[in-house]
Amino acid sequence: MACALTKSPKPGVDFEGTSGNDFTITIDPAQGSTLRMASATYGDSTKTGAKVKFNVLAGNELLSIVYAAAQNGEEGYLTESCDTGALSHLRRIRSTNDFNREYVVEGV
Repeated sequence: MACALTKSPKPGVDFEGTSGNDFTITIDPAQGSTLRMASATYGDSTKTGAKVKFNVLAGNELLSIVYAAAQNGEEGYLTESCDTGALSHLRRIRSTNDFNREYVVEGV
């Protein structure tokens, strides 16, 4: 298994993955950006740090990311760090006054 999550074509679902597989997410900031992940919540688990690991849960679950940046307008990518060492850019993000974003992950 290279990466656990893929972008979903389904309405209302951001990412899909196989239930039981692990995924590790991080922020890949644009050059010169201070954008980083402060915390992430998925299911009943909240984790802090620059890189966090979760297990894909069955059904639709919210992945809530709290971002931090020195100023508004900083850019980067919500990224999965795959077990091959590759990075998969899942979503382009830009810091705003609301540094919390929610994504629906469907585990099948």
